[in-house]
Amino acid sequence: PMESFVARHSVVCLIWGEEAAADIQRGRRMMVTVCLYLAALLLSLVLPDLGIVLELTGAISGSFLAYILPSSMYLCVHSKELLSLLKQIGMHDGFCCFCCIKLTA
Repeated sequence: PMESFVARHSVVCLIWGEEAAADIQRGRRMMVTVCLYLAALLLSLVLPDLGIVLELTGAISGSFLAYILPSSMYLCVHSKELLSLLKQIGMHDGFCCFCCIKLTA
């Protein structure tokens, strides 16, 4: 039940926006929940061995925890210092640096 709440909230936010997720209607909530359960059912019926799904999930989440999460935490903690350093060297208008800082700040 807890996983379905998080998945349903994420789907509603992606499709209808965060405003709709705050006061989701009962019919829409049931429709999203049934679709999520049917997707999980179809996945389990199509794949004879769920080891592939678990391997992919572990690889993706392991990479996220090992590489992306620490660097994003560093950027969140030191974003002001990084911005001042980029302004000093003249790269404060760089698209890549701007996206990284804005996404993590």
